[in-house]
Amino acid sequence: MATLIAAADGNWTAATTWQVVDATSLLDSQAGNFALATSPSWSQGQAFTPGAITIDGIAVKVASRATTPSGTISVRLFNVTGSAAVAGTTVTINVSDLALNPVSPGGTVDTCPIGWVLFRFASPVTLAAATQYRVEAQTSAASQVNLFRDATANNMARMLRRTTTAAPAAGDSLFVLGEWTAAGTKTDRTVTMDSTAATDYGGGSTTLASLGIGSGGTLAYGTAAATNYVLRLSGVLQVWIGGTFRMGSPGTPIPRDSTAVLEFDCAATGDFGAVVWGTLSIQGQSPTAGKDRIYTRLTANAAAAATSLTVEHDTGWKAGQEIAIASTTRTPTEAETATLAADAGASTLSLTAGLASAHAGDTANDLQAEVILLSSHVQVRSTTSGAGTYLALRGSPTASLAWTLFRYVYGASSPKRGLDIGPSGGTVTVSAVVLRDCASRACVIAATGGTVSVSGLVGYTATALGTNVAIVTVDAANTVPVSLSDIVLMVDSSGSSDVLALQGAGALTLTRAWVSGGASSVLTISPSGTTWTSVALDTVYVHSQAGTSSMLSISARVLAREAWTRLHVYRGNNIGLTWTAGASGELTILASRFFGSVSNLNADADLSRVRFVGCTIAGDSSFASQRGFRLTNAVAHTEIRLEGCQVGVAGSFFASHTVADIDPTSGWGAFCAITLVNTTLGSATRWSTNLSDNAGGYSYVAEQRKGGSTGVHETTFFRAGKVSRETTVFRTAEPSEKLEPTGGTTGLRLRSATRRIAVNAGQVATVGVYVRKSAAYNGAQPRLILRANPAVGVTQDTVLDTMTSGPDSWEQLTGTSAPAATEAGVLEVYVDCDGSAGAVYVDDWTASVA
Repeated sequence: MATLIAAADGNWTAATTWQVVDATSLLDSQAGNFALATSPSWSQGQAFTPGAITIDGIAVKVASRATTPSGTISVRLFNVTGSAAVAGTTVTINVSDLALNPVSPGGTVDTCPIGWVLFRFASPVTLAAATQYRVEAQTSAASQVNLFRDATANNMARMLRRTTTAAPAAGDSLFVLGEWTAAGTKTDRTVTMDSTAATDYGGGSTTLASLGIGSGGTLAYGTAAATNYVLRLSGVLQVWIGGTFRMGSPGTPIPRDSTAVLEFDCAATGDFGAVVWGTLSIQGQSPTAGKDRIYTRLTANAAAAATSLTVEHDTGWKAGQEIAIASTTRTPTEAETATLAADAGASTLSLTAGLASAHAGDTANDLQAEVILLSSHVQVRSTTSGAGTYLALRGSPTASLAWTLFRYVYGASSPKRGLDIGPSGGTVTVSAVVLRDCASRACVIAATGGTVSVSGLVGYTATALGTNVAIVTVDAANTVPVSLSDIVLMVDSSGSSDVLALQGAGALTLTRAWVSGGASSVLTISPSGTTWTSVALDTVYVHSQAGTSSMLSISARVLAREAWTRLHVYRGNNIGLTWTAGASGELTILASRFFGSVSNLNADADLSRVRFVGCTIAGDSSFASQRGFRLTNAVAHTEIRLEGCQVGVAGSFFASHTVADIDPTSGWGAFCAITLVNTTLGSATRWSTNLSDNAGGYSYVAEQRKGGSTGVHETTFFRAGKVSRETTVFRTAEPSEKLEPTGGTTGLRLRSATRRIAVNAGQVATVGVYVRKSAAYNGAQPRLILRANPAVGVTQDTVLDTMTSGPDSWEQLTGTSAPAATEAGVLEVYVDCDGSAGAVYVDDWTASVA
């Protein structure tokens, strides 16, 4: 196994492109690093005996340079036997010519951003036989440059490049480096990757580069038509700062009739992969020109054994390509793959074999299985399905990924976490990328700077994932705004895992996303800090989960005056949507559907001022739902408002809830305020008797235009009774107010609506109201109450008057506030009653102040 350094612009397979590194001089280690000595002293590496060879350059591995660079760095070869520097080998460049290391240098694959730097002589130099030499380096100013070394002090990592040429062979390590010849003077090198054989290059190190591209170096796949390019590596690919790796570019993508493959021969997950600090471009093309679809949806139901699919778009997909179809039931393993038997039609896909399961394509009810493309002519992959590889983006890269398949790309920890997007600057763009057969952490966004944009990311896996580990994650370490759009992810597995987890901080936008499968929370939204800057969701579908967790799990900390549109959560084996962490917020959910989950919505935390507008919440014709809203013991304060919604309303597709539309847990005891505006609760049990267990005082359901009926308004206080608009019993003109107590004499007294009277300091208010009780009323006599308001001098609730008349007659209750108001303010009065049967009517309020 040899080590080669590019010495000319040329093809990968050509011997004329490469020169051999002297094996006796070679030391590649990141065990430690040291600061170079200052002129006139030289830092000295250990001696070696290369023999009578001709060399044209020295490479050293740079760990770091000063943030504010000063002076120069010089590298030379020293003849130890002859005690003299070797003439013609000293090369001096500016310290500022070296890249700035953004991280502390270390021994891992992501702590070497600068890497190998080649110092080329003005002309080749021939060494003497049987002579010891060493590499020496120095800087002209102190504390400017650190070099990597092994365990021995000052024994720097180094390579001597011979003038002997050789073609790359299996097991070789290869480096494409710019060639520094003087201060500010560098010759760039470009190697064209023309290999079409699966030769396994690389020395097998999991921590050091087997293929390195340094500053001024470019490795670019060829772009010839009808060519199948492949590069296989048993080792780490490092693209250091200033280096470039291309598998096609936006201007010159890999041709549609060619293939380009980068594969890592991993024996275990995380063995080999790529770390990019420089420029990365991986650019394929859609299967058909002008048809840039990476996903579509069914527009007609597909039965089991069907060999044809009717779809939403003219995809342009080709015969022989593979696709995946999502489950639309509570069984995620009904997601499946298929192969196209012919080129796609305008709205059809023909399959080589019948489907294993049925898939819905119900456009009327927006229940349509997603279909994604799993094939691409450009691929980054591991050679082994059970051993994941990785591609990590670090520092300030310029990275563009488009129309690329990542297969068996995943991992457990940074930076070996599949497509690990963790820049501190730069620009990363992901478009039309496929994640296939990836386990946990196939794509992780953990940026602390720069710009990250993902538009068009699809994924499918049948691999059982680890507990609470997502295929795609915005990591807790992320602090930059992240925009995700056109995301389709499906897990054909009941393994305990999330599918999409959105954490971190900053602004988050999720648009046009379909996420399904697994047995944990299919989609989790939970910030790492106290709040997101903002969270915007638009057209997000979460469905088809088999486990006992909720499908969509949201930390309430994200609710900060947001409006989310078209959020569809359906057919989960337990709960559709759950709020799981306590905090106040203001959230509006518009034009959304929650159906077919065992419980559709669950508040498991403080939930303040959440509005549902134009939403449907129900079971469906195939999957019954027990509850619309589930309120748990953890809820301390809940405000829910539904406007223009249908809850538990049965129809041709939707079905009523089998337990209740609103169902707190038994023994539930906290304040809850639910307002229904022009909303219908259609189940046999609109809310369960557990609401009467409430110990939080006057918790209530207020219904305005109850069931959509004009003029029908009522409020039910869970422990006291119901207050409604009355049009049959009134004193002078409709409407009056009807009080129907249900709490008995030991429950809370039922109150009428409160009347407010403005007063100035020194004033009193005289109030009158007509009251009538029905014959069935069995409580104490109704009373007129002045509510305590210490701010204006009313220190306690005061009974102003009590009814004395019998049933079915109107009696005016009157009273004057006392004492006089101590300052300007508002007095509040109401009528109360108790009992467990009958009604009290309230009408014709009067008030005066003096």
